[in-house]
Amino acid sequence: MQALRCSLIASPERIVQIRRNRLLCLDAGPHMRYVDRTVAIQDFHRHVSPAGHRPSMIAHPLWRSPAPLVLASNSAARRVLLQEAGIPVEVSPAPIDERAVEAPLRAAGAAPEAVAAHLAAAKARAVALRHPGRLVLGADQVLALGDEMFTKPEDRAAARRHLGRLADRAHALHAALCLMRDDTVVFETVSTARLTMRPLSDAFLDAYLEAEGDAVCGSVGAYRLEGIGIHLFSRIEGDQPTILGLPLLALLPALRQAGVLLG
Repeated sequence: MQALRCSLIASPERIVQIRRNRLLCLDAGPHMRYVDRTVAIQDFHRHVSPAGHRPSMIAHPLWRSPAPLVLASNSAARRVLLQEAGIPVEVSPAPIDERAVEAPLRAAGAAPEAVAAHLAAAKARAVALRHPGRLVLGADQVLALGDEMFTKPEDRAAARRHLGRLADRAHALHAALCLMRDDTVVFETVSTARLTMRPLSDAFLDAYLEAEGDAVCGSVGAYRLEGIGIHLFSRIEGDQPTILGLPLLALLPALRQAGVLLG
């Protein structure tokens, strides 16, 4: 009888272990494959609630509004953070050119956290115009090494250069959010996490980039801390939501104050 293949949803900690095993040429077994929990949630919502469409409302005892929160971002990490916190989300990416918006700020020597805050507000404002009366959340994240600001690498070669610059040094992740209704800012803030990378050997970088593939181009630092990117670091100061790009601990009180989240 042919053995039954099955899939298990693994915790983030287990995923880190699985990916580490893969780097060491170990396997979970020929009849078992593990599915990244975040990816599984992302795939589910891609089918039932594609970007730009109003999702079917699933009642949650903590959410008091009849309409979901509008997320002015196409970030899967931010969407999952909100949904797992019991906040229903309608995805409506902001139609703005981020590089064009931030260019004059960079030219004027604006601080990295100010750039992140400006981009979050620009996203929220652009989407709020399309959703009158709705509560809209804009968010952005800027990685800074001192005063030098990084953008997402274009390819693996650029990702390797990024990691070479960040290795054996500390950098900051500035995560900003802006909550708007119509043209009124309901709440805005910037939260900062500080991460220190360990020295990275060429052999490690080769293995890391091979394991991550094109995924390294999906984040500004060329790493996903919830995956094997954890191997890059010797010290982390900051909460996980901020590192993933959304200051959730600051957002929740603002939603309670706005009356859409049970206090």
